[in-house]
Amino acid sequence: MKKAFFILICFSGLLYCCNTNSSSKVEEKLVEEELELAEGEIEVADTLRLMEGKIPENWIQIPLLENGYYIGFPKKPTKKERKSSQRIDYKLKRSKYRLSCNLTDLSEEPSFQQNKKYRTAYYKAIVDDLGEGIEGVVEEHEVFYSQAIYEGIRATIVADDVRIYIQCIIIESVLYTISLTLFDDEKPAYLQLRDKFFYSFGNAFYSNKSERKYEINKDSF
Repeated sequence: MKKAFFILICFSGLLYCCNTNSSSKVEEKLVEEELELAEGEIEVADTLRLMEGKIPENWIQIPLLENGYYIGFPKKPTKKERKSSQRIDYKLKRSKYRLSCNLTDLSEEPSFQQNKKYRTAYYKAIVDDLGEGIEGVVEEHEVFYSQAIYEGIRATIVADDVRIYIQCIIIESVLYTISLTLFDDEKPAYLQLRDKFFYSFGNAFYSNKSERKYEINKDSF
C-alpha cells in the first residue's frame, strides 16, 4: 500500500528535553508534577467504570465537528485548524505526556477511496508508516469496534525516548486519531489516563441511549 497518506497523521515535538541546569529547578518541576497528579488528573486509585463515551469526573467535554461526536480532556486543550490538509488538532501538553485528538477529512484522499473496503489493512498501514516515520517499533495492533459499529484499531509505537498509544477510527469519511504520547516510563497511572482518554470518545445520541439502557438493566436486578 502506498505511503502517500502518511501526511494524514503528523505528530511533532516527540523528543523530551530534560532540564539539568540546577537542582533547584529540577526539584520545583518534581513538586509541580506531584501536585498535578494529586489534583486527580491521573489518579491511580480512581475506580471509574470505563464506558464508551463516558467523560471522567472533572474532565472537559470537547465537541468534535457538528455531528454529535465529542471527547474528554482533563484540562482545556489547544485547537488548531489546518484548512490546507482538512485537519483539526486538539492537544494538551504536559512535561511527561501529551494528549491529542486529530480529525482528518479523507473524502478527497485517494488512498482512502482505493482502500476503504479494506479498513483493517488501511489502519495498520497508517500506524506502520507512523512508526517508521519516528524510527519506532509497532508493538501491537488491536482491532475494536466503536459504538459496536465502526471498526477501529488501537496500537502502541515504541521509540528510544517516546511511547505513543494510538486509537484510530474512521466514521463516514473522517479519521479520528486519538493518542497519548508518553515521554516517561510506562506506569499504571499513565495507562489509566490512556484508557480514560480513549473511552471518553463518543457520540451524544449513542451515549444517551447507552446510559438509558444501563439504567433499565440496573433497575431490573
